Amino acid sequence: LKRMYLGDHDILHQKDKELGKPDNRLVVNFAKYMVDTLNGYFIGNPIKTIHPVPEVADKMRDIAKRNNQNDNNAELSKLCSIYGHAYEFLYQDEEANTRVTYIEPHNAFVIYDDTIAQEPLYAVYLRQDGDNIQGTLYSKHDETPFYTNDKKEIVIEESSTEHYFGDVPIIEYVENEERQSVFEGVETLINAYNKAISEKANDVDYFADAYLAILGVELDEETVKNIRDNRVINLKDGDTN
Repeated sequence: LKRMYLGDHDILHQKDKELGKPDNRLVVNFAKYMVDTLNGYFIGNPIKTIHPVPEVADKMRDIAKRNNQNDNNAELSKLCSIYGHAYEFLYQDEEANTRVTYIEPHNAFVIYDDTIAQEPLYAVYLRQDGDNIQGTLYSKHDETPFYTNDKKEIVIEESSTEHYFGDVPIIEYVENEERQSVFEGVETLINAYNKAISEKANDVDYFADAYLAILGVELDEETVKNIRDNRVINLKDGDTN
């Protein structure tokens, strides 16, 4: 889905045409158009947050300003439209300031309970470290690092650190209940459209590169001057090569 949004569509990776045949690879990025247009309408005007208690409202503004929250919200909304869901991550920096950022779905997931409420129990943030994986397991109260060793075994460290948020600090945002991308339902149509216009361009190039062969008649000099532009091959009597 991310490749399609970035314009790296399937047609760019199809098998090459035979040598000498036109091989246009045209991409019309409807996926990006759909995501950007939807989010322009949805979150083009930044989200406003208010609170009736002035002290709390001031603290909220400080946190939003420190974290460029308008940009975070816009990026979070865009990721939801691309992947169908995305995550917001709360953490404390080196100066104990509350920080907020976004995480793409392939770097995190949330574990919910099996009740009707589907309350979050844990969250996992992970990242690739060469051939191994490093990450952190978050509960409602603490965070515990883990990693994979050379045997590809998951090793959870014994020591945990309290994070003081009072809840799982990774929040999932979903585009819809099915967690489907905005353009996932028309992905095959986009690929078919790319193929159709690419083959049409191939046909145009094929006919544009065609030459008219005139055999057995010698053309006058004025006509021969335009032979390249008119794509004409003139073979007189006796010309066999």
